[in-house]
Amino acid sequence: MLTHTAMNRTVTILLFSLFLNSVCSSVVYGQSIKTNEKEIYGIITYLNEPITDVNIVVSGTSAGVRTDKDGKYRIKAKIGDKIKYSHVSYQTVHIVVEDVTSVLNIELKEKINLLDEAVVTAKRRPSSVSEIEAKMNVEIQTSFGIFRPRALATKVHYLSGEDLSHYSSLSQALKGKFSGKLATSYDVDGVPYPDDSFIILSIIKDVYVTKNVIVVRTMYSPEEIERQKELKAEQYRNQNYYQDDAQKAAEEEEFSSTNTNTTSTETKIVKKISGRVTYLDEPMSLVNIKVVGRNYGVVTSPNGEYSLNANVGDIIQFSHIGYATLSIIVEDTTERLDVEMVLKENELDTVIVTADSRTGKTLERAKKGESKFDSSRGSFDPRTSGNAISYIDGDESTAGARDILDVLAGKVAGVTVNRTTNEVILRRLGSVNTEVPPIWDVDGVVINYVPQVLPDDIRDIYILKSLASTNRYGSAGRGGVIVVRTKSGNFNAVEASKNKVAEQYRNQDFYSNDAAKAELLDMNSNEYADALEAFESKQKAFIYYEEKLKYEAPSYADHIAIAQKFVTHFKDLTLATQIFKWLIERHKNNPEILKAVAYHLDTIGNYKEAVVAYEHVFRLRPGYAQSYRDLANAYMENNQFKKAWRLYMSYVKQGMDVSNEGIGEMIYNEMEWMYFLRKNQTQIKENFLPKSEDLFEFRNDIRLTMEWNTSEAEFELEFVNPDFRSYVFDHSLVGNQDLITDEKQRGYSSKEFMIEDINDGEWLVNITYKGNKKPEPSYFKLTTYYNWGKANQTKEIKMYRLYKERNKIQLKLFNEQSIAPK
Repeated sequence: MLTHTAMNRTVTILLFSLFLNSVCSSVVYGQSIKTNEKEIYGIITYLNEPITDVNIVVSGTSAGVRTDKDGKYRIKAKIGDKIKYSHVSYQTVHIVVEDVTSVLNIELKEKINLLDEAVVTAKRRPSSVSEIEAKMNVEIQTSFGIFRPRALATKVHYLSGEDLSHYSSLSQALKGKFSGKLATSYDVDGVPYPDDSFIILSIIKDVYVTKNVIVVRTMYSPEEIERQKELKAEQYRNQNYYQDDAQKAAEEEEFSSTNTNTTSTETKIVKKISGRVTYLDEPMSLVNIKVVGRNYGVVTSPNGEYSLNANVGDIIQFSHIGYATLSIIVEDTTERLDVEMVLKENELDTVIVTADSRTGKTLERAKKGESKFDSSRGSFDPRTSGNAISYIDGDESTAGARDILDVLAGKVAGVTVNRTTNEVILRRLGSVNTEVPPIWDVDGVVINYVPQVLPDDIRDIYILKSLASTNRYGSAGRGGVIVVRTKSGNFNAVEASKNKVAEQYRNQDFYSNDAAKAELLDMNSNEYADALEAFESKQKAFIYYEEKLKYEAPSYADHIAIAQKFVTHFKDLTLATQIFKWLIERHKNNPEILKAVAYHLDTIGNYKEAVVAYEHVFRLRPGYAQSYRDLANAYMENNQFKKAWRLYMSYVKQGMDVSNEGIGEMIYNEMEWMYFLRKNQTQIKENFLPKSEDLFEFRNDIRLTMEWNTSEAEFELEFVNPDFRSYVFDHSLVGNQDLITDEKQRGYSSKEFMIEDINDGEWLVNITYKGNKKPEPSYFKLTTYYNWGKANQTKEIKMYRLYKERNKIQLKLFNEQSIAPK
């Protein structure tokens, strides 16, 4: 018989067992409904410095955290959730959680206006037919009455403000987009304007182009203010490019990120990174090397060498007093990083240390810099403007100066003076376009060239760099404004213009004929490959390769050179292809080597084998934008247009950006090419909206695409027009850090260039190679499309193997004969 105590114990045990079963069931059930929940972590920075107290919330829930003193955070969210990053001093960012999302390191941008929160998104795209139709069926109050685009008797063209970001002015954005002569008068939010010089592109929402007037609506228009919140919610919807009605062919293998077996990005891949840090080819000791966001770092040894561990996706930062800080993202192929440091520009602020520097002078200078000053666009008050305005006192900064550029040089952080070209750059625009020089406001006269002002006559210089402080100058001030007040106060723009004409032939922007012509045989020269020329037949040479060189040649680059020798010397593509196929199998897990081999297969026209190499790369890098473009382009070359279109649509359906410059623009151009020229073969079923109005608008004389196999490659591409004016595309960490970061984050290593009209004379394309941080060559594939989009379109592919840093070399020369009918 059980006692009362025993019965109680028995009941307690039974209840506890039931409780455990309940808990276990709940846990199991909870796990089953949370399989799509992910832990997201990272670091929030501004100018590579951590930001504390950034609010991070999962939209629509109460879940939220704040960054700690190191800018770090950790939050749980489900696939499809939208994470919001906000801070009172910075623009708000929204990011949608995907199946591959685990680490989100966010670089915030400073707020530049007071308009609600700014949503940063990589999904801007052309409007769909239905959206354009909605834009046309509106009534707008203008300076000339009610404007009804759809009801107007004459044709009205519509352009979204989102398509204007990479243009310098509205007139430039509209140039060539519509047939006929454009109107020269503008109506902006009901206010008439004689030209577009005061129209700020960044605030434009809608543009209506008519025969007599161009109607512009901005974020300040009455109707736009009412629907701003609704528009923000629409920015993340993927309904603009396609209808989900594409049918897959059952017999064809499809490539997309959803059917490719890959290692989960939640699994951290640790890499051992080593290398050498130098300056002017001399080793640098005591360089600080750290993994951003982690309390871990090393310093270089006396011979400049280092070694550390980092995860794929981490950012390694190299810093040293007196040198510019470099940040490099670790990729799946990163193992060695040999870094060349660059001297830091003088970042002394407006306080200039002189022999008679005293506290009294410092205070006096500070008072001058904070005093209200006049310009051609009204008065500025640095104390109440809310924007940093740099100041230079002419009385203290002109001793020994030859001109106003000497006065500016080294005085203010972020101001670059190039004495070779006699140009000033105030800030980078964050794009791959040419940097835009500032305009000058001298004694109330606005000019777009360096003024000829005597240094002794300079009283004050005010430098306006932020967008908010230059808004008064419209698009003309997008590169910043330098306000100069002279002691005499009588700057003469007419006389200065005459002097400018006299100076133009000393302008160093002109090409100086300093590029050596590239000899492909010399560039591919290799001791193993050159040894084959001693054999009298290709068969004997190949036997020697198979028996001796195949496993003795130390580098994949040696084998590529050997394969190229069979192409150029023995004229045998079959033997060369055998070597390339062996390389594909041997290095099937290295995407950079696979791309180099695929480039060479493209060059010899073996597109079938090139597809095999690109498919390997896609399996290794399904999250890289370049993988989609390369494989789809290979399908196009193989006349597999349906497969190419489906792969591109797979990319678009993921909400990837195909509107901005870079890989997205390349992809969309190639989709347009198939839409206009291979629509039947492609069997397009989606509601695709081309950017170009018709095939005539789509065409260009020349399209150039440059691709490189490693993201670490640094170089400068120079384009020289028939007037010997040059434009340089800078692809280096020091010169274009933002671009290279974007390339690594989105996964692409290519760039396209369009030349609309060759005209008379010759065009040159030159390259200056700057290395790739490892002891291996970089391979560049330059594809030139002559008469792009026209019936007589032709194509030429050239391969370049660049190893050592070298002087400028000439890659291409073309003229009107290049596009003449053959």
